[in-house]
Amino acid sequence: MRKGLVLVAAFILIAVACLSACTSTDTQELKKLEERIAKLEDKLKEKDDQIAYLKQENQQFVKDVNEAIYRLTRAELDTRYLRYRLNEAEKEAYDLAGKLLEGKVDRIPLFAVDSDNYEAYIDKYLLIPKQLSLKEKLDILAQKLSLYYYRGLPIEVKEIKLVDGKKIAIVNLREAQDFKESSPEDYIAFTWCMVYFQGSCGGITTSKNLIESFLQRDFKGAWIDGVQFLYEGGRVEFEHVGVLWETQYR
Repeated sequence: MRKGLVLVAAFILIAVACLSACTSTDTQELKKLEERIAKLEDKLKEKDDQIAYLKQENQQFVKDVNEAIYRLTRAELDTRYLRYRLNEAEKEAYDLAGKLLEGKVDRIPLFAVDSDNYEAYIDKYLLIPKQLSLKEKLDILAQKLSLYYYRGLPIEVKEIKLVDGKKIAIVNLREAQDFKESSPEDYIAFTWCMVYFQGSCGGITTSKNLIESFLQRDFKGAWIDGVQFLYEGGRVEFEHVGVLWETQYR
């Protein structure tokens, strides 16, 4: 009997010791877990602070961009108005010069295109001496079109061909030499193929500007009967300006 009580007591002591050891281990694990949670909470707060800062920076960036867009829009409107005033002044000057030089010069209009209705309208005039040959007059016209509307991109009147009794000007549109010597994806200046031939609006504007300015439908003097355009000496194969390849008649 006594021996049995001793064994029970020993078992109880062992169980209590094991329970104490387990409780101590659980307490340590719990403490470690709490420390990890605290560290994660600190990191989360740090990230929240970073997000709040980035949101504030983004709001300021958006504000700056909107301000820049506003200033750019105002500048563009001011530029359009000044260009309009300049064009009107040029027209008046050419009118006066034309009257003073009446009988000695041809007054040749250059056409621009209204972006709202795509109608061509007279934008400015050239005064070209009457005694020049038709080819020389077309050369001057091409030079001025390049200067005023196409950032100096080459426009070359190759020849005036006689087709079925009609005089047809063959006009070659060429890229700048530095564009040909560089990679297209790295080139940032204006080009025919990547700027003036692109988009429905851009294609219509380019086509009408070139066709109407070369045809001079209302000019009463000796002039060409039609015009055909080339691109780099070959066919104009761009979706929005395909009409340039077709011979256009007055």
